Amino acid sequence: MTKYGGFIPTQEDENITEIVTAQYCNFKFLVAGKIKAGMLQTFDIIMASYALNDEQFSKLSIMMDICATFQASSANCERGFSLMNNMKTKARNRIRVDHLDKLMQIKSYLSSGKEVSLDDAYSRWVSHRDRREKSNTETTSS
Repeated sequence: MTKYGGFIPTQEDENITEIVTAQYCNFKFLVAGKIKAGMLQTFDIIMASYALNDEQFSKLSIMMDICATFQASSANCERGFSLMNNMKTKARNRIRVDHLDKLMQIKSYLSSGKEVSLDDAYSRWVSHRDRREKSNTETTSS
């Protein structure tokens, strides 16, 4: 709620979480009564008749509009897991999470039709890589 509260107009002293929660409780009570009485049968009628058109639920309707923009499928997650499984095979089972994450970002970026300068990516990778200095005992025993 706090993440999207900035999109809902309020007065300075109003707590948006409390307001939307109260409106939701009232809305839920109203809808349950209408459904039991057989007055409402579809979600579209409920939304159009009560949440979107009633001033009593103005802040709740804005929050519902925001929530309606969320993706209803897990296709992006599935694509990500598929990409990860293609990169982290049995032959590459020791690849570190941070390295795998960077490779997946590059592959996703390339898949979207954009170009990546591999020289820049390599230079950045080399400069951020954790390198341990060899101790004197390692260099003398080699």
